[in-house]
Amino acid sequence: METKKRLLNITELSEHYVNKCDALLGLHAFAGCDVTSTFKGISKVKPLKKMLQSPTFCHALSQLGNSWTLPPGLVIGLEKFVCALFGKPIFDSVDDVRHFMLKVKCDGEISKEALEKTNVDFSKMPPNSASLEQHIRRANYIIKV
Repeated sequence: METKKRLLNITELSEHYVNKCDALLGLHAFAGCDVTSTFKGISKVKPLKKMLQSPTFCHALSQLGNSWTLPPGLVIGLEKFVCALFGKPIFDSVDDVRHFMLKVKCDGEISKEALEKTNVDFSKMPPNSASLEQHIRRANYIIKV
């Protein structure tokens, strides 16, 4: 029986993945853990894949927990991340994504009657911007602690 051996340069690997390692803690709290909520229908795998695809998302998640106050661009970066999680990466605002998804469900007409006719599950939509900011604050607090 032949055994295959290989040599891995751990230093090189760590230098390549250092930003991603910092972002993993942020991703864990942001995507939902014991003390933070999760986005309905989105497991940990999808956010991890999105984070690994984009250095921008990786940077935003790595900023969580660095200070008690949220850095200026953090909310914007994580809002774009949530838009991408819900399959709408062209949008910058979760409110715009919610509006778009609602329009699609209601065949272009958003009215009380249209909402009553179509069975819209609001829990499968992204949170509104105010709720998302509170979610970001909770995740930031948990990581900082």
